[in-house]
Amino acid sequence: MSFDSKDLSVLAYSNGFTLWHYRCRGIFADAEAAGFFDGAANIFNPGDLLFTSADSGGGARSTSIYCVASVDGGRIGIGKI
Repeated sequence: MSFDSKDLSVLAYSNGFTLWHYRCRGIFADAEAAGFFDGAANIFNPGDLLFTSADSGGGARSTSIYCVASVDGGRIGIGKI
């Protein structure tokens, strides 16, 4: 699956920090792939947190938390927390 901005929402924002939620329509490996969130490079900032819900196998949904580690030239780097 590819990134779709309509599945991204702001949960909280304060002092330059944003807490996001992304509903991944695929599996976690999709969201963790290099370049997956690059389509949102203009709105993410280093240090933002991203809660992502995805299929964790067998149709069950689960949530993982990621930190936006870097935003560089339209590329997003995330790290799992």
